[in-house]
Amino acid sequence: MLGQLRQEEQAFASKSGHLEKLDKELTAVKKSAAKYTEAKQQYDLKVQEAEQVRVRLEQSSHHQVLEEVNALKASEVDSMRLEIETLQKEMISYEEQLQAVADSIETINAAMAELNEEAMASKAQVKEAQDALSKHKEMLKSYNQEIGQKDADKRALNKESNECGLKIQELNHNITKVQKESKDVGKYVR
Repeated sequence: MLGQLRQEEQAFASKSGHLEKLDKELTAVKKSAAKYTEAKQQYDLKVQEAEQVRVRLEQSSHHQVLEEVNALKASEVDSMRLEIETLQKEMISYEEQLQAVADSIETINAAMAELNEEAMASKAQVKEAQDALSKHKEMLKSYNQEIGQKDADKRALNKESNECGLKIQELNHNITKVQKESKDVGKYVR
């Protein structure tokens, strides 16, 4: 019974360790989601900056400024296009990671639910084993008390037996003495 209790406790400790591992994986997943959010914010900011440059350029009326602005715009647009393309690729990558994270979270949640159920079942089995062990301990205590009483009875009987033995020896001695005295008296009577 004690062995079964230890097995249940070991199983419970193993499941607790597995839950802790799943919790660490969940934390890593949350960090990936935060990176995705940050990349999306940067992308949105660049799109907004490009739109502001376009609006400013459309409002300018001076020809020379317009040429310079057009050159600057072309340069900036190329630079921003490259940056936006890079961010779009990163966003696609993060979206894929996010989907993988969502799938992983779903799997982890299912595993955690299953482990929680198993842990509850293990707790119930441990409680049952502990109750059975308590009953066995009570029975052993009762048996030990009974054995103690029997030992006391045995000692008392041994004492009585020894006393009876001593009395028998004393009586045998007295009988021998009386027989001897009788023989001696017989000799005198003749």
